[in-house]
Amino acid sequence: MDARERCLSSSSSPFVLEGLKSRVKWWGWCKEAFEAAEREDKPVLVDVGAVWCHWCHVMDERTYNDEEVAEFINKHFIPVKVDRDERPDVDRRLQEAAQLISGQSGWPLTVFMTPKGQVIWAATYLPPRREMGLPGMLEVLEAVLRAYREKRGEVEKFHEDLARELKKWHSPSPGEPRREGQAEVLAALAASFDEEYGGFGGAPKFPPITSWSC
Repeated sequence: MDARERCLSSSSSPFVLEGLKSRVKWWGWCKEAFEAAEREDKPVLVDVGAVWCHWCHVMDERTYNDEEVAEFINKHFIPVKVDRDERPDVDRRLQEAAQLISGQSGWPLTVFMTPKGQVIWAATYLPPRREMGLPGMLEVLEAVLRAYREKRGEVEKFHEDLARELKKWHSPSPGEPRREGQAEVLAALAASFDEEYGGFGGAPKFPPITSWSC
């Protein structure tokens, strides 16, 4: 078993493990995948989905099972499969980037990154070839590869702009409680929970609506 198969097999997700049967030579989400991308100087293709996601399975069957698409991915990309239930942290970060880039998010989520983890482009469902107004995976792969190879400076600048916008998203608005303060409130609420009888604090245990609204 090579590093790619070990990385993929370390997941307990049925969605990720389905990648073992795919034409695409999937990795799991691991540092070795990005190290391979750095070593081979290839962009990373991240497919985020879940076993309960209908269109994730459709994309697996139609797009990633397409012989021409799979061959192109295997030759020019490091493909990484992620279960959003297993790695909600990765999903949340990439969903935010996709929302800023295209105004869309959801599953399947298709994200292209540099070996350093910088987002190049993002979309949701992509058919193998253009149809019903949706770009085809093949043309997207070609465009991303061309940008990665020929427009590194523009890719860097795009990532900087994206990171700046994401930082604004996470900055509290005037009058909004500090995140540290919110965490302290949550910790205090958790400590006051009555595990034997339920509710918070002592009698009469009315729901602390004011605290929850923080």
